[in-house]
Amino acid sequence: MAAKAPFTSTRWSVIRRAQAGGPEARAALGQLVRRYDGFVVALLRRARRPPDLTVEDAKQEFLEQLLKDLPRVVEGRGKFRGWLRCAVHSYLCNTHRRWWAKTNPAPYTECFDVLELNRSSTAEHELLRS
Repeated sequence: MAAKAPFTSTRWSVIRRAQAGGPEARAALGQLVRRYDGFVVALLRRARRPPDLTVEDAKQEFLEQLLKDLPRVVEGRGKFRGWLRCAVHSYLCNTHRRWWAKTNPAPYTECFDVLELNRSSTAEHELLRS
């Protein structure tokens, strides 16, 4: 079995070009997307996501969000791959929370009525009151 080649670090010049505007930024962004596409898809497949969201849909939504968040990436604060892993995780958490809130608009909490316990006079309720 052949050993995998180690993943090389991202050149920050590509990220800086992707953060700028114009056609050169689009080319750099395309280069980043091609380079990290498999990594993002692997993270999305492994993680829990809403049942109505396919991996391809999640990838497209994440890449759309990436376009907005890419200007906040700062060189010297870690590796781009680590930032990307955290960004995918945050995206999935937010997506799952939105899905959960949509499917469960009024969360059910179970609690007993204290006034009812005080009004009753059965032996069980007296024990619970004490």
